[in-house]
Amino acid sequence: MSTTCSPQRRKPTIATERGWGKIGPISDERMRAWVQNWIELGPKLEAIKRRKLEAMTDQEAREATADLLAFPLPADLPPRLISGLVEQQYWFSRFRSKS
Repeated sequence: MSTTCSPQRRKPTIATERGWGKIGPISDERMRAWVQNWIELGPKLEAIKRRKLEAMTDQEAREATADLLAFPLPADLPPRLISGLVEQQYWFSRFRSKS
């Protein structure tokens, strides 16, 4: 018995300003405008991000890295007793056998 199911394709919805509550489907016209906006602004935002990263000092990079590594883990997360390398190799072997 297969446990997988095919996802149903749904019309995209937009979020409210105060949260992630759905307020209805996006019209095709609005979706086209959104995509066009990203086509035009995406490269500009990437350029800004690139300039900020290039201008970062070593100290700022260390602080940003420390912030990312200090991200809290869930309290109920069980401790890892192994590095995960064995599990990684298991998954690699499964993918390799399928090809």
